[in-house]
Amino acid sequence: MSRVCKALARSMSGIWRALALSLALLGFASTATADERDVLFLVDGVNADQLGEALAVELGGRGLVIRRAAVPVGETALERASAAQRAVREAGAKAALWVDVGPAERGGGALVRVVGPEREEVRHAPLPESLATVAPRVFALVAASLLDEIIAPPDSPITVRVEVSIDAGGRPVSVTGSTVTTNGAVTTNGAVTTNGAVTTNGTTTSTEPAPVIVVPVLEAPQPVEQAPAPPVEPAVVPHVEPVVTLATPPPSVAVNQALKLSEEFSGRRVAVGVDFAPLLGMSTFFGGTEVRKLSIGMIGTLDHASEGLAVSSVINLHTGYLRGFDLAGGASVTLGPVSGAQLSGAFNLAGGELRGLQIAGGLNLTDGHIDGAQIAGGLNLANGNVDGAQITGGVNLGIALDGAQLAGGGNIATGSATGLQGSGGFNFAFGDVRGAQLSGGMNLSLGEVRGAQIAPLNIATGRVHGLQLGVVNISEQADFALGLLNIFWKGRTHLELTSAESGTTTLALKHGGERFHYIYSVGVRPRTNGDATDFSAGLGLGGRIPISERFFLDVDGIVQHFFGADRLDQGELRLLTTARAMLGFRLVDGVSIVAGLSYNIYVSDEDEATIDGLFGSSVLDERSVTGGMRTTGWPGFVAGVQLF
Repeated sequence: MSRVCKALARSMSGIWRALALSLALLGFASTATADERDVLFLVDGVNADQLGEALAVELGGRGLVIRRAAVPVGETALERASAAQRAVREAGAKAALWVDVGPAERGGGALVRVVGPEREEVRHAPLPESLATVAPRVFALVAASLLDEIIAPPDSPITVRVEVSIDAGGRPVSVTGSTVTTNGAVTTNGAVTTNGAVTTNGTTTSTEPAPVIVVPVLEAPQPVEQAPAPPVEPAVVPHVEPVVTLATPPPSVAVNQALKLSEEFSGRRVAVGVDFAPLLGMSTFFGGTEVRKLSIGMIGTLDHASEGLAVSSVINLHTGYLRGFDLAGGASVTLGPVSGAQLSGAFNLAGGELRGLQIAGGLNLTDGHIDGAQIAGGLNLANGNVDGAQITGGVNLGIALDGAQLAGGGNIATGSATGLQGSGGFNFAFGDVRGAQLSGGMNLSLGEVRGAQIAPLNIATGRVHGLQLGVVNISEQADFALGLLNIFWKGRTHLELTSAESGTTTLALKHGGERFHYIYSVGVRPRTNGDATDFSAGLGLGGRIPISERFFLDVDGIVQHFFGADRLDQGELRLLTTARAMLGFRLVDGVSIVAGLSYNIYVSDEDEATIDGLFGSSVLDERSVTGGMRTTGWPGFVAGVQLF
């Protein structure tokens, strides 16, 4: 019964984490302040809480406390280690621990890294599985062994080697202290064994207790038929203090033990698993720790992993990983990586990276990189890069996009977007765009655009190397933009005052990029009979061709509507369309003169044209019926000054 309760507790804990993940897109806070007994735990992810709890239990007997802190940031392992070591020193903690996960294309291996406050205090060891699937106890053993090597390294033997050379000339040798004859091994009262090489010449000092040195006693050769030597005083070997060197602490064997435990926690493998509901069926006996090839549930299933097919009417729950197909009427929940497909009526969760497909009637959520597709009726969320497609009737959210986001509501890429964002509402890319943004409402890029933005409102905080097409276009500068209002804060702006052969004086604002510009104009023209004055308002589009440092050519097309203050209530149609080419010469910075030729077409519903060329005009089209249109045309010229 206790085994079932434990399994139930593990299962409910997994379900609670899944619900919290779907509501908050994962994450945790660290608010505690570290002290000298603390170890900074710099790990995040779907199973970070489990790993931290297991490590806290493992370190509980050592008087250490686990404190959460931000994951170290850096492009290289050395930069991350430096950031972690800086955090240790600033917090006054014992050590910091984090995990480096390799790129998916290289296998996604995980390394546990530990640093202390000193520069040389750096250790690391591999995990037997990925961070998302490793058993918490295995992780805790690996991490604790590394922390022990830094915080409480094992006592290593003191290594001493003493070499004493005595040239007694055949005389007896005596050594102060106890004398023992050995075969070359030296023992001392400090219990020192030798494996180094130390040569003493005179008296040396050591921080260890002074040992009594035991050396071989050299026997003098026996003289051959010679008179006995006169008695002499025995040579005395001076008292020698050994030079002590500490050996490097041996690596902890706990890491190897943890690697051997990986198989134990990978789960029992069964061909078929059948449940009525989670923890009601075979999962009752195994506690949801088994790996199944075929998993069948009336209401739901529970296992550690599925490596084939899982089918249920409501929910499939995998506390480890999924490799295969998962079909559920309600929800498919995997707390680790998914390689295959999740298909459900409401909700799919992948607690790690997704390599494959998620299809749900409501929500798809992946806590990691996507190499495949998410298709949902409501919402697709990826807490990682998207290499593939997100398709939904609501909103798509990912980090960096390399593929397509198609939504009825909106698309959000919190990084750069390469490919296509298409939506009925909005497209947001919080980085550069390489491709196209197509929207019925608004496109936004917080960076450069190389491609096109097409929407009523287009905004890019960088330069647009391509096209902006909409009602309002805003960017740093654009190769070409077409809209009623175009704003480029690093573009070209001129104020131009010109007069034409028709007697019209026009004040125009030219604004645009390096090669194109828009024209917004107002004008005035006295009538030929002199009894009134006509006014005009116009819009135009043009381009600039640089010729030299001072000369340039502006080619413009502009349409102006004329109206008189005394005829506003008559609703007349009086449109003057002008195509012109003007040569410009820059006198000084900000002042240029312009002059050129034009051709004008005037369309009106007047009985007789009130606007004409200097030498008259030719009738291009005339309809004599009441309310008919009259079209005239003539060549002309224009000249003026351009400022700024």
